[in-house]
Amino acid sequence: MKKAYIEFRNGIPLDQELMTAYVGLEYLGYEIKSFTDSRFSGDGTPFKKLNSQIPVIGGFETMQRLFNEGNYNLQPIDYPMYAIYPEYYGREIKTNILLNTVQDWRKDSKRVFIKPLITKLFTGFILDAENTIAYVKEFMDQSVFVSPVIEIIGEWRVYVHKNKLVDSRQYKGDFHLFPSYKIVEEFVKNWTEAPAAYSVDLAMLKDNSTIILECNDFWGISAYGLQPEIYADMLVDRFAEIIQ
Repeated sequence: MKKAYIEFRNGIPLDQELMTAYVGLEYLGYEIKSFTDSRFSGDGTPFKKLNSQIPVIGGFETMQRLFNEGNYNLQPIDYPMYAIYPEYYGREIKTNILLNTVQDWRKDSKRVFIKPLITKLFTGFILDAENTIAYVKEFMDQSVFVSPVIEIIGEWRVYVHKNKLVDSRQYKGDFHLFPSYKIVEEFVKNWTEAPAAYSVDLAMLKDNSTIILECNDFWGISAYGLQPEIYADMLVDRFAEIIQ
């Protein structure tokens, strides 16, 4: 029987996403083992070497720690192919040091959206007032992505598995809205070096055009109501790809 490990807390999966993964793995026929410490599996065996055939699924910090300790070279995939197809993203995206970005803003007062190059080092935010800087003061020496603020009326997460769109979930905006999926279909076709499983976040603008906001590696994203078996299958395939 296939086996998988899922991070637990207080006798149940750590959060809603891991509960979704748990249900999906059960549906796919896995024997599920729990663990509560990223150093040890549920039976007390140390996670000294991860096995691509035995998926380990945990919270973001847990997975990040396991991959870092195993020296798996995970590269951010926030804006793939931006240099080749900037039109997919509908706005200019630059990189800078956070401190320099703050100093530029203090000079010209132009509102910008900032997110870290290091995945989830801090939550992306709009720089438009001094008090927005307070919670990122410790990251002033970090590299960030900088883009102009755009007027968004709806956002969707598109799930891509083995170069195919498998589902889309709206997570912000009026539910009556409907984006154009043509842009993400072209994007997926052109991204020939994409991981086995990832997501593409879409945004609809006030003029009803659709652009790509960003991409996310599947090992650390939310399900947003995605069917458990699809979510679990994608997690399993991306884990195996990373470990190999």
